[in-house]
Amino acid sequence: MDDPRGRRYPLAGILAAAVCAVIAGACTFAAVGDWVRFQDRTVWQRLGFTGRVPAATTVWRLLTRIDAEVLSRVLAGWLRGRAVPVLAAGRWWRLVVAVDGKVERGARLSDGRQVHLLSA
Repeated sequence: MDDPRGRRYPLAGILAAAVCAVIAGACTFAAVGDWVRFQDRTVWQRLGFTGRVPAATTVWRLLTRIDAEVLSRVLAGWLRGRAVPVLAAGRWWRLVVAVDGKVERGARLSDGRQVHLLSA
C-alpha cells in the first residue's frame, strides 16, 4: 500500500487549485480539498499532481502557513514581469487587464450557494 505521508506536491499546483476552488465557490479548506479531489485526471495533471492529490489537511497546512504579504509581493512581481511595455505613438504603454468580481444579488444555485461573477 502506498503511504501518503511525506508526499510532496508542487506549491504552484496547490495555490492554483485553491484559487480555482474559491472561484468555483469553495469557502472552506475542506471545500477546496473536495474541489481538488473531484476533478478529473486531466485537471490534476495540469496542476502538477501525479497519481494522488493533496488532502484537505495538506491544503489547510500550506495555506495557513503562507505569509500573505510575501505571496502578494511575489505574485505582483510576476504579473509586472509579464506586462511588457509596448512602444506606440512615441509613448511606452503597458498592457493592463482589469479584473472585477461580484456576487449576484438574489441569484442562487440549486444547492443554495450564491452566484459569483468574475470578469477580466
